[in-house]
Amino acid sequence: MDNNGPLGLLKEGDGQKTPHQVMAGVPVIKVSSGNNHLALLSQDGRVFTCGCGEIGQLGRIAEVFATRSSRNRNGIQALLEPQPIKVYRRRKAVVFDEVWAGGLATFVRAKDTGDIYGFGLNNYNQLGDEDTNQKFQPVQLKNFAGKTWKQFSIGQHHSIAMTEEGVPHCMGRREYGRLGLGELKEDMKKPTPVASLLKHKAKSVSAGECMSLVVVEGGRCYSVGCCISLFFVGIFMYD
Repeated sequence: MDNNGPLGLLKEGDGQKTPHQVMAGVPVIKVSSGNNHLALLSQDGRVFTCGCGEIGQLGRIAEVFATRSSRNRNGIQALLEPQPIKVYRRRKAVVFDEVWAGGLATFVRAKDTGDIYGFGLNNYNQLGDEDTNQKFQPVQLKNFAGKTWKQFSIGQHHSIAMTEEGVPHCMGRREYGRLGLGELKEDMKKPTPVASLLKHKAKSVSAGECMSLVVVEGGRCYSVGCCISLFFVGIFMYD
C-alpha cells in the first residue's frame, strides 16, 4: 500500500495468487521486507529494492519522483520493478553483504568496510542519524562506525541493532519504553547500548511497532515496550 491505495505486481494492483519469479537471472541470497517494500541482496553484492518509496525506503528514487502520481516517465514500474541502489566510494561501486528492511526504512552493510548505510523514515532518529530528515538515497551512518554490526531490526519509529559481540543497541522514539533504556526525556538520536542487558550476550534482536525483543545465550528472551516498564523473561526459547 501507499497513500494512493494498493500496490502489486500488476499495474492494476491485483493480488498475485500463484508464485511469480522476480529478478530472473539474478541469484538472490537474502530478501527482507518492510511494511510495504522489499529489499533483496544478490549473490554479487547488489541490493535491489521495490514497493512503496514515498518515505525514501527504496533508497534509489528522488523525493520528487517517489510516488506513483509523480511525473516519473517509468510510472509505477519504477517502484514495482526491483532495481539496485547505487552507492559509490572513491569512484567505485560499494558491494554489500547484508540488508535489513523493516517498517519504513532500510539498512545495508558494506562488505569491504562494514560501513552501515541507511535510508527511509527518520522522523524519530530511527536510522541512528542525528537529524530527522527522511533519507531518499543511502547515507553512510557515522554513528555506527567503529563497531561490527551483525543484525538490525526496524520498528515503526525505533530500531534495534546488535554488534558482533552480542551487545544490543536501541535508537529512536522513547515512548512506551520500547528502547529498553529506562525513563528518557528525549528520543535516542544514536545507537545506545541497552545497559541492563550488558551482562548477557545477545543472539538475536527484533523490533515491533512499539516493542523490542532480545534473545540471549541460554535461550532467554527479554521483551520491553508497549505498557511494559521492565524487562521480563519471555516464553520463547532460542535453540
